[in-house]
Amino acid sequence: MRKKGCDQQQPSCGPCRRSGLVCGGYERPRIFVNSRPELGDANTCSFTPESYTALQQSKTETRGRIQDQVLLTSSTALLSLERSLGCSALEAKYLDFYWTTLLPNGQPFPPRAARYSTTSWTGVVQDLCHRHNLVRLALLTNALGLLGQVSGQQQIIVQGWRLYGRSLQAVAKSLPANSQEGRDSLLAASGLLAGYETGWGRRSWLPGPTWLRQAAGERAIILARPPECYVEGNNHLLFVDSRLHLVYADIHRRKRSVFSSPAWKSIPWSVHPKGPRDKLLDILIEIPALLESLESLLACLSDEVERQTLFRQQLEERCWLYHSQLQTWSATSGSSTVDFVEDQIANGAHKGSEPSSEHFAMAHLGMLYWATCNILHEVLWYVAGKDRADLPACMDARLYCRKIILLMPFLQRPTMGAFFLNIAGFPAAVAVSFLARQDPPGKVSEERRMLQKAFQDIHGAQLRNFLGTWPWRTDRETEIIGRPRRDE
Repeated sequence: MRKKGCDQQQPSCGPCRRSGLVCGGYERPRIFVNSRPELGDANTCSFTPESYTALQQSKTETRGRIQDQVLLTSSTALLSLERSLGCSALEAKYLDFYWTTLLPNGQPFPPRAARYSTTSWTGVVQDLCHRHNLVRLALLTNALGLLGQVSGQQQIIVQGWRLYGRSLQAVAKSLPANSQEGRDSLLAASGLLAGYETGWGRRSWLPGPTWLRQAAGERAIILARPPECYVEGNNHLLFVDSRLHLVYADIHRRKRSVFSSPAWKSIPWSVHPKGPRDKLLDILIEIPALLESLESLLACLSDEVERQTLFRQQLEERCWLYHSQLQTWSATSGSSTVDFVEDQIANGAHKGSEPSSEHFAMAHLGMLYWATCNILHEVLWYVAGKDRADLPACMDARLYCRKIILLMPFLQRPTMGAFFLNIAGFPAAVAVSFLARQDPPGKVSEERRMLQKAFQDIHGAQLRNFLGTWPWRTDRETEIIGRPRRDE
């Protein structure tokens, strides 16, 4: 905070400028309140959009934000941050930049958004960072990573990697003392570092394997305790959010998720009932095992006819079971989500009033639903063999790939913030992989043209770069996310 006698000039006061100090300012830090949405009926939920008219930024606020960015990227600020971690005034400025740049509308998610998207962690880490240095350091790492991406300044990016290294060391030192009291901070820090790898710390030769190691570490921290430890409080909120990005790693590995066991799918919700997101993730979390079974089927030798037939029959039965569960979800707890996203793509996802944070959260859940349908129905299409022509139109995997791409413009708004990658990253990767497998070589499908168009704006460019840095992508996937030739 500024001292008595300050001339209150913006963005830095006169005495601080003359002394070469970073001005702390008078702004109050952004506060996130941890709360749980009203659950109501366990099978259905209604959605009432909030008005965010009052949240529209003025030109003065925009100029202030630009001035803050200039201040935070200065050599003086970086040197001060490195020398005196724990300086609350300077750290508050970096963290305030992080939250206002990351979150939709620059505002905390309302509690109801947690029913649709993985948003609870934003409030949890804001709470924990005031009490645990481990979380504060990991959060500052993400703040510098995002600032480096936005500003494009190499010195910021390098400083982010330095803090990342310090955060890794701090996590490693905390592992032997993984006590009941500090478990939530360790889990939060691990999740933040995995998020840094995914979003802001990408280097073209490292991100995939490094992120997978981070995900494996986060999984190990969770599994060090039984499901009963994730029933309430921050541990519960962090666990239910982490299920989503941990299942991404299992889908890539094509290995059954450890969290698909009955205990892990039920005990953590013994106090708080599941919402629409949790119920959909219960289905999505079965997909890695489905892909593992498909790999086993493909590995059968050609002369093992009986074994192939048995594998195919069992796999098809499971596909129909999960399809039935998806149908039930879309007609009950997920009905408001499906209606919302279907309405958006029917009436033009880029039109209408400015979306609220809840709108974006619902769009996230809708995309996850379509991504799950796409993967499931492509597997079913394969195992159905000669009977695939009899599959109903609603089981066309390309239909869901198309819907994912059609909803992209809804998310590609300035008010979306950097949270865009958290929402669009996985569904877009599913769409790209599908097109790589199903589009004939040399042919540019309509869906691919739409995807290339979605890559054109600033959010789309970030998405293209995000998808382009993953080292396990196939040549066809690389071709699809690459820049189109003029004849395309």
